[in-house]
Amino acid sequence: MNLAGISTEEMEKLRMTCVDEINMYRATLTANALKPMKRASAAQEDCSDRGAQMDGDSGMAHGATKAGLCRSFGLLAENTCPGYPVRAGSTIADSLKGCLKQMWAEGEPPVSRAECQKDYQGCFLKHGHYLNMSDPGNLVASCGFYKMKDGKFWMNQDFAAR
Repeated sequence: MNLAGISTEEMEKLRMTCVDEINMYRATLTANALKPMKRASAAQEDCSDRGAQMDGDSGMAHGATKAGLCRSFGLLAENTCPGYPVRAGSTIADSLKGCLKQMWAEGEPPVSRAECQKDYQGCFLKHGHYLNMSDPGNLVASCGFYKMKDGKFWMNQDFAAR
């Protein structure tokens, strides 16, 4: 068992679902011809799990990233699905897919990527998840999961260039 309290086999499927779902969205941007992301190494995924636990226990998104927890593993950008429930008749994967769908729906910002990143409060907070998922420089996705004390799941997607 891991931090999410699920079997190793189920965790493998969940991590692959995470990467596949992100790549499904990236593939819709044919004009940019984004390369599909690769699944992270076991060490990167372990760090993402620890980051999800740290954030879930504190209730603060991106706390582990701000603290530089996984920087040594090349993980610099992060999206977070904070405290998502798994409803009756649903799965963790369903909750994850719903969260990723919401992030992608933020859409392209009205200004360039660089301008949006500089305007953290005005633009990046509205489009940052989309920008991380669609960044051509992000080629690795490390998906971390943590089952919180209330039974909800904290799910982080950390991104790296390699």
